[in-house]
Amino acid sequence: MLPIRVKILILAFFSLAFLLLAITSEYIHVKNNVSDSQESLKVIEEVSLISQLIHSLQKERGLTATHLLSHNKELYNKLIKQRELTDADLKSIYNSSMFFKGEQNLTELIHKIKKTRDSVDSNKASWKMVKDFYSLEIDSLLSTISVELTELGYAKEISHQLYAAICLLKARENLGILRASISRFYETGELSQDDFLDISYKYGAFIDKYDYFEFHIDKTSYKFLKDSLNKESLSTVRAQIVNITREQKALPNTSLTLWWQDVTSIMNSMKEVETIVFQQIKKNSLNTISTNQKHLYWYIVTALIALVLITILTTSTVVRILKALSALISSLNEVERTQDFGLRVHTESKDEFSQLGYSINKLLDYVDQILKEKDTLASIDLLTSVMNRRSFIKIATREIERSNRYENPLSLIFCDIDNFKNINDTYGHNVGDNVLKSFAQAISKNIRKSDFIVRWGGEEFIVLAPQTDKDQATELAENLREIVMNLSIPKIKNLTCSFGVVQIKKDESLEELSNRADKAMFRAKKLGENQVYAAGDDQ
Repeated sequence: MLPIRVKILILAFFSLAFLLLAITSEYIHVKNNVSDSQESLKVIEEVSLISQLIHSLQKERGLTATHLLSHNKELYNKLIKQRELTDADLKSIYNSSMFFKGEQNLTELIHKIKKTRDSVDSNKASWKMVKDFYSLEIDSLLSTISVELTELGYAKEISHQLYAAICLLKARENLGILRASISRFYETGELSQDDFLDISYKYGAFIDKYDYFEFHIDKTSYKFLKDSLNKESLSTVRAQIVNITREQKALPNTSLTLWWQDVTSIMNSMKEVETIVFQQIKKNSLNTISTNQKHLYWYIVTALIALVLITILTTSTVVRILKALSALISSLNEVERTQDFGLRVHTESKDEFSQLGYSINKLLDYVDQILKEKDTLASIDLLTSVMNRRSFIKIATREIERSNRYENPLSLIFCDIDNFKNINDTYGHNVGDNVLKSFAQAISKNIRKSDFIVRWGGEEFIVLAPQTDKDQATELAENLREIVMNLSIPKIKNLTCSFGVVQIKKDESLEELSNRADKAMFRAKKLGENQVYAAGDDQ
C-alpha cells in the first residue's frame, strides 16, 4: 500500500496538472483568436491595396483600348500618367506582399504588364490581346481576393460585408470591360458578333453582381452608394448598354467623351464604396482584436489567481511532510545556480532528510576540494609555478578592458632568454628546466603585486604591468635585465635575456598587443641581445 504522503503527492500532482492543462488550453485558444484577428486585419489591408491596383488596371485597360484606335497625343499622355499610377500601386503591394509568397507571381505580373505596354507602344498589340491580358490578370487578382477573404474566420455580419465587397469588385470589373468595349464601338461605329455577345454577357454579369452586392451590403454603405452615384449617369449608361445590345447602335446625343465620363464616375463611386466597406471591416477587426486582447488579459489574471489559490491550498496539505525535502531542493538549486560548491545544505527537521543533507554536504565537500585543486592545476605552469598562458589570457583580457574603459596606461613586457637552445643542447634539459625555474622566480620576486607574469611558451615569458606607461615599463625591464644577469645558476654563466616593451593603444586587443611586444623583443635580439627595446606608438 502506498504511503499517505505519496498518495497526497499524486493527488496534488494530478490536480495541478489538469488545472494547468485546462488553463494552457484556454490560453492558447484565446491567444490564437488574437493572432487570427491580427492576421485577418493584415489580409484586409492588402486586399484594399489589391482593390486599388485593380481600379488602376481597369483605367489603364480602358485608355489603352481607346488609344489603339485614335492614337491621340492627349489621350496617350493620359495613358502614360495612368501607367505611372498603376506602377505606384504595384510597388505598394510589392513592399507589403502577403499573398504573393516570395513575390514571384507579382514580379511575373510586372513583367507581363511591361511586355504588353511595349506591344501597345510599338503598335503590335490588338484590342483582343489587350482585353484578354488585362481581364485575365484582373480576374486572377479577384480570385486571390475571394480565396483570401472567404477563408477568414469573421462573424456573420462581417462576412456579409466581405462578400458584398467582392461582388462590388466583380461588378466594377464587368463595367470596366464594358467601358473599354463600347468606347471602341464609338470609335469604329461597328460591332462584331463576338463584341456583341461579349457586351451582352458582361452587362448581365454586371447586373448580377451588383444585385448580389445590394442584397448583402449594410444600409449605411448602400445609402452612401445611392447618394454618391449620379443617378442620371447611371440611367444613361444602362440605357446606352441596353440600346447597343438590342439595336447595335448608340443613343442619340451621346459621345465617346460623355460615355467615358459617365462610366468612370460610376466606377469611381463604386471604388469609394469599396473603400468604406473595407474601412468598416478594419474597424470591426480592430474592435475584435481589442476585445480579444482584453479577454486574454483578464483570463491570464484570473487564471493566475486561481492557480495561486489552488496551489496554496494544495501545498498547505503536504507542507509538513515535504518541508525538509523542500529545504534540500532549495539548497541544491542554489548550489546549481551559483556553481558555488562551498554552499551547504541546511535542514531543520530531525529525520531521514537530515541524514540525507549530511551525506550531500559530505559529497559537496569532496567536490569542492576536487574543483579547487583542478582550478589551481589548470591556472599555473607546473615547471615554473607561474601563471600559464590559458589563465593569463583571461586576466589580461580583463585588464585591457579596464584600461580602455578608464583610459589608464597599461604596458606589456615580452621576455625571451637568450641562447636558451644552446643551454639545453650543451647541458641537457634538466639544467634548462632549472634555468627556467630560477628565471621565473627572480622575475616574480621583483615585480609589483599588481603585475602579472606568465610563461608564454618555452623560454618566453610575459610581464603585464597595469597602470604603467612605456617609460615606467622600460625602467622595470632594465631592472629585470640586470637581475637576470646576476643570477647564480649551477653550470650557467652570463645568463641574459632580451626584453620588448610596448604600451597599449586605444581599443587594442591582447593579440595585437602581444604581437607588437614580440616584435619589439626580436628587435632587441637583433641589436645584440641582453637588450631592452621599447616600441614607439607607430610600431
